[in-house]
Amino acid sequence: MNLMAGLPWRLARAARAAASVHLMQLRRASSRRAASPREEGANNGRSATRAGVSVVSRAISRKLAAAQRVPEVLDFVDEFGFVFDSANEAAALWSIARLNAREASRGAHGAWADARALEDDFRLRSLLSCLEARLLADRSSGRDVSHIAGAMAKLGFGANPISSRVWGLLARRAQQRSADLSLRALARTAWAFATAKVGAPELFCALAHAAERRIDPFDAHAFAMIAWAFATARAPAPELFGAIGRAAEPCVGEVGARDLAISAWAFATARMHAPALFCAIARSAERRVDEFNAQGISNLAWAFATSRVAAPALFCKLARAAEERAGEFGTQELANVVWALSLPEDACAHARTVLLLAERALDGRTPEPAGAARRALSREEAHAIANALLIASHCRAETELGARIATQLERARALAPLQATVVSSSAHARLSAALLGAGWAHACEVQLEGGLIVLDMACVRTRVAVEFDGPTHFLRDVASGDDVIDGSTISKSRVLAALGWRVHRVGYRQWAALSSSDETRRFCDELVRTELQSSQGVVG
Repeated sequence: MNLMAGLPWRLARAARAAASVHLMQLRRASSRRAASPREEGANNGRSATRAGVSVVSRAISRKLAAAQRVPEVLDFVDEFGFVFDSANEAAALWSIARLNAREASRGAHGAWADARALEDDFRLRSLLSCLEARLLADRSSGRDVSHIAGAMAKLGFGANPISSRVWGLLARRAQQRSADLSLRALARTAWAFATAKVGAPELFCALAHAAERRIDPFDAHAFAMIAWAFATARAPAPELFGAIGRAAEPCVGEVGARDLAISAWAFATARMHAPALFCAIARSAERRVDEFNAQGISNLAWAFATSRVAAPALFCKLARAAEERAGEFGTQELANVVWALSLPEDACAHARTVLLLAERALDGRTPEPAGAARRALSREEAHAIANALLIASHCRAETELGARIATQLERARALAPLQATVVSSSAHARLSAALLGAGWAHACEVQLEGGLIVLDMACVRTRVAVEFDGPTHFLRDVASGDDVIDGSTISKSRVLAALGWRVHRVGYRQWAALSSSDETRRFCDELVRTELQSSQGVVG
């Protein structure tokens, strides 16, 4: 279908005329500074032209939005793209993204399942080249930049050189206009760059400052999207997360289930500890667990376990919902829930659910998209399930349930092979050398339980270990800025204690604060004397 044919004939004629006569005049005029009073008469004429072209632009965008198939949009771009303004280019990309996703989900003929093939279409390349030229000339509004970035992320564009250059220009223009973007445009831009995995630290810094200034009134959906984007992009923004946490806490009850789960996941992924917010989320989520889908349940359980926020009532309801609706859970979601249910202090209460969900994951009884091959457990998923079963095995060792747990544990171990090599960090190596010098005999990277647990430094004969906790073992408290040990680290200590090990932890900040060799020596001497020393573990 020719989309221009559907336009009123006067608008179609105006579009072609704008391309040959008025469009360039409009663009030149719009880039000039405000006119003086003596230019008012001339500007009145230009305003009429601008209004005419604006009508054409809106009509073109409406037609693009009404298209039913991707080829219609591509043919329209090919024929009339030379009259597009920035808004039309953004509308064309959004229409292509929307229609291609719809056609792909239906398995329709003509859908581009491969983003690279669509990206290399000559009509798309022409559109991207026009976008590049417009962005170079700085003739796109902040709103259009946001929409273009969102559409390109939805399409998965970025593989070819033109797309890469466009992403770089979008980052520059979005950063320049961040202070003027609406909150939804800020969220869309952050989402786009995180989804496309385009590194833009300066842009994310600008977006964080702009979002903080728009915290009131609080838009839960927009800030859930922003938090997700910053967490996904690994863009540090502690002040932004602190502001979101403070603003979200009083209105958690009004936030949708999906946004609650996304926000909790984002805080935990960004390593931000917000106990007050999480307690409010727990109270709200307890009353409406049925509103969460499988991914939401998985994200909530994982986030609370990682953040070490006790929520026993919520976990009981999440465990029951996961067991009752297990058929809705994918492999990753099952692995996350199984791992999370094994971390609380009352983990033994969830041993049966852990076993049932683990069995389902190990058997491959998970839903898959139509026509897709069944996906095997990844090493990371098998490792998470095996660790959860190891904890559960200490809860029910002497029961029939314990025997079933032991059987599934062996299956999970077989799917989580040992790592060929484990490389110690430089700080870890220095600590090990200093402890050796202080007289504590030990080995590094000691593997236990078939490789499910790796100890940084350990004397196996005396079952004494030292764990060096780097930054990934901690969360940052949004209120105080202090480090808080995460859930998986505490859980590892509990498992080691159950296995008869004595563990001492040395944090990276504690180690870095030792500013001289004398301080380091005194610290290690004291550690060996008070915590590690035994007749079998000290060098004679």
